[in-house]
Amino acid sequence: MPRTEVAGFFLTQFLGCCLAEDPRISTKSFFLAAQEFINREIKDPVERTQALTHVLSELTNQKSKINLKEFARGHMPAEKVQPFLDHLSKAGLRGQTIVKNIELVEAQTRKMALEFQNGVTVVGDREAFGESVKVSRTRDGAARVEITGELKQVKGK
Repeated sequence: MPRTEVAGFFLTQFLGCCLAEDPRISTKSFFLAAQEFINREIKDPVERTQALTHVLSELTNQKSKINLKEFARGHMPAEKVQPFLDHLSKAGLRGQTIVKNIELVEAQTRKMALEFQNGVTVVGDREAFGESVKVSRTRDGAARVEITGELKQVKGK
C-alpha cells in the first residue's frame, strides 16, 4: 500500500509523530505495572500495603492525569523511585504524564486483597481497609494483619 507507507514514513520518520495512547490502556498498564513492581520489589509488608493504597488512591482521585515522576517521588520509598520509573518505562509507559481513564480497571480499584504464602487471603472494600485493617511487620519481617470490626458471620467455602 504505497499511500499508507508514504503517509506512515512522513508522519513517523520525517515529523517524528506517533499515535496517542488510549487513556484506558495506559491507565491499565500503569495499574498492572505498579502492582507488579510493588509485589516484586518492595519486601516490607507495611511499605508494600501503603504503596498499593497510594496507587489505588491515585487512580480514583479527581485528577484527570497521573504524572509518573511526581507519583513515584511522592509515594514510593526513596530508594525505589528510579527503579519504579524504569519498570514503568519497560512496561511501555514512557511519557511523563498519562491521561487517566479507569474504565478497564474500575472493578479492581474498589477492593483490596492481601494474599499470604500460607494460603490465607484477606479481601475487602478499599475504603474499609483504611479504617479497619492494620498491617505491621513482625520481628522476622513477616506481615501481621489486625482487623477490627464486628464479625458478621463465619462459614466454610
